[in-house]
Amino acid sequence: MVALPHRKHVSPGVYLERERDAEIRSEYDNGFVVAMAGASFAHNIICTNLVVALSPHLRNVGCLAAVSDLRVRLKPTNRYY
Repeated sequence: MVALPHRKHVSPGVYLERERDAEIRSEYDNGFVVAMAGASFAHNIICTNLVVALSPHLRNVGCLAAVSDLRVRLKPTNRYY
């Protein structure tokens, strides 16, 4: 059986403070920080095309679309993505 490395539990405030100056982006999962993988060029092109295609429809219903570099907090689950 392989032992899992010990992960240190951090508060949301500590996570957000560290993330401001971090060179590597991460997600916050209910007290634990998890590194995020970088996106490929193809992934970025697909996302951009989706935003361009969906934006006019989303604006008509009062919504916005964003491609990346935003942090979203899901309060009920205590997670940041």
